[in-house]
Amino acid sequence: MTSGTMNIYILCNARASEALAYAEQKDNYIEECLDSRANARARMGTSYTPAKLSDTEVGAMRTLFDEYRRHMPMRIQRDIDYASIVFLMPSADTGFPHTRPDQLICFPQQATLPSMETFLHELWHVHQRKYPDLWKRLYKNVWKFRPFPLEQIPAELREHMRINPDTMLDGPYCWRDTWVPLPIFQSPTQPRLGDCSIWFYNVGTRLWKKSAPVEWSAYFGNVLPPTAHEHPNELSAYMLSTMSQEQVGAPPAFRDLSASVGAISFRA
Repeated sequence: MTSGTMNIYILCNARASEALAYAEQKDNYIEECLDSRANARARMGTSYTPAKLSDTEVGAMRTLFDEYRRHMPMRIQRDIDYASIVFLMPSADTGFPHTRPDQLICFPQQATLPSMETFLHELWHVHQRKYPDLWKRLYKNVWKFRPFPLEQIPAELREHMRINPDTMLDGPYCWRDTWVPLPIFQSPTQPRLGDCSIWFYNVGTRLWKKSAPVEWSAYFGNVLPPTAHEHPNELSAYMLSTMSQEQVGAPPAFRDLSASVGAISFRA
C-alpha cells in the first residue's frame, strides 16, 4: 500500500518471523512472560508464531486496511509514517491484539477480521511508542500521572500481574500521587490472559482495593471496558478509538484529553 501518508505493510512468512525476532530483541516480551510463573502458566497451550496466510487472505486484508486508513484521524495519518502488521496463530496472547517495537501491530488470526475501532486502538499504541515523550508529558500535565517503579509494588501483587506488551516499557503509573492501577490475574493457581481484574494500590497506605476508588471513577468514568483502566496507555487508546468529541456523558478525563490532543485526533 503506497497511497496516502501512512503506509501499511502486511508481513508474511520470513518477514513476519524476522519482525517478531527484532521486536523481541527490543522489548524481551516473551522472555519476561516465560520468566514470570503466572504469565508463563497463563500462556500454556498457546502458540506465539506467525499464521500461514493464503494470497486470497492477504489480498482481503490489504483491501480492508486500505479502506480503514481512509477514515483514520488526521493526526494518525500525519504522525505515523508506516505500520507493519503480523497475523499470529489464533491462540497467541489468547487472541488479544497488541503492538511490539517499533511500529508492529500483532493480530492473532480470528474468524472475523479486525474492526476499524480495533485497528485505530492499535495505531494509537503505535503513536505512543513513536512519541513517548509527548505522551508522558500529557499523562503528567493533563491526567496527573507519574511513572511508578515496578519494584515498589508489593511482591504479592507483582507476582500476579499480567504483562502487557502495550504498557510494559513504561511500567506502572501512579495517579495523583496515590493510586497505581495494576492488572491482576483473578486466579492465583490457574491464571488466564483473558481473566484479569484491575486492582488499585495505594502508595500511601500500601494497601490495595479490588475495585476503582470513588475519585478514580468520578474522573475516568465507567463507560470503558474494565481492562482499559490498567494504564494511561490503554485509557487513551480506548478513548481515542471509541469515543467522539461530542460524546454524551463523557467523563472529565476524556474532556481533558480531547482538549489536549485536538480535533485532528478524531475521525471526521
